[in-house]
Amino acid sequence: MSELKNGWYTQQERTRTGYVCSLKVKEVLAEKGDISLFRTDLFGLMMTESGSLRYAAHDVALREMTAHGAMFAHEEPRRVLIVNGGDGSLAGEFLRHRALERIDIQERSEDVARLAARYLPEAGKILNNPRVELSEESLEDFLETRNESWDIICADCTESSSRIPAFLRNLKAALAPDGILMIRCAPCFLAPKRTETLVRELSSQFVNAAFGLCPAPVHAGGHVILCAASDVFDGSRPVRKPLRGLSSRLKFYTTSCHKAIYQQPVFPGIGRLLAEDADDRDE
Repeated sequence: MSELKNGWYTQQERTRTGYVCSLKVKEVLAEKGDISLFRTDLFGLMMTESGSLRYAAHDVALREMTAHGAMFAHEEPRRVLIVNGGDGSLAGEFLRHRALERIDIQERSEDVARLAARYLPEAGKILNNPRVELSEESLEDFLETRNESWDIICADCTESSSRIPAFLRNLKAALAPDGILMIRCAPCFLAPKRTETLVRELSSQFVNAAFGLCPAPVHAGGHVILCAASDVFDGSRPVRKPLRGLSSRLKFYTTSCHKAIYQQPVFPGIGRLLAEDADDRDE
């Protein structure tokens, strides 16, 4: 559950009771249906939809580690798919790479891109870039009507534990043989059952699956699990380095940070340990 009430934005982690994260709202810019766009003193401009955080101006580390982490773990990526990326922020990071030929964005909500283009910095320019193609439809319809593959696919995992296996299989089917799947998920301590399922399924469906923690103070728990899975590449290790012109413009990503965030505890064990006692509501 996420809401704007009495001048506060409150995000409650859905998978566990007794935990909320609230931010003081400085100014509400727009509200349309389930989408809210507002400004906070601490984290700047933010967009939420149906209880989920869709964009935060200060979420730079997560955006950079997702996009550039995938790009530099792959030898020669040409095509990228971003699932529910209608705010344009992640596409903006990928556009820094001139070698990319095309960035497809699937977005389930028609209003996200419209509001983003109006209120979010650079979003209109990003979404109208000739290398970017936005499709406003469900992920199922998007994948069903396209007989093509992508070198990198980025998605957030908000699925229940029972739906994760099929969710990952569908995304893998759309990957190129040497492609990299980047999955972002809520912290393992807040969603232990989902974490355990996600780690197990990625490890069984892919030859290589790496799991790390990325700092994300805007999100409940203060970090996000970043998963990189591939049948060819090890997503935890960059195979290329950013050129000086790009590296000087990045605020967080370096090859050292890339390797460091994946040096974390073994998530399957954490997930099992917490799931034993948790009042878990992933189902």
